[in-house]
Amino acid sequence: MPSPFFKGLGETVLGIFKDEAQAVFKPQNGYPQPLDVIFNARHQAVDVQGQEIGAPNPTAWFRTGLITPVYGDTLEVIVDGASIDYRIINVSPDGLELTQLDLDEPA
Repeated sequence: MPSPFFKGLGETVLGIFKDEAQAVFKPQNGYPQPLDVIFNARHQAVDVQGQEIGAPNPTAWFRTGLITPVYGDTLEVIVDGASIDYRIINVSPDGLELTQLDLDEPA
């Protein structure tokens, strides 16, 4: 019998990762490759008494092993028919299945 703790977990996970997007990975040396990603652009900076405080830059996750990104490569993210190019500023594999890309403002 499933634990009540896990009831609704699937819906919660889907709610968190509902930002699936199409992307094109554009390496500095190589050919562009289409890529499915989970994209989160919910970030903002707020000025608090002269100090800028903000959430992390946009982030994308993809299945590890599909591409080999490095700092400075570009990820074109396509959301609602519009595309934006982001510069990759950090690559963090989780050691399991996903790799996180920290992205800079549009390149």
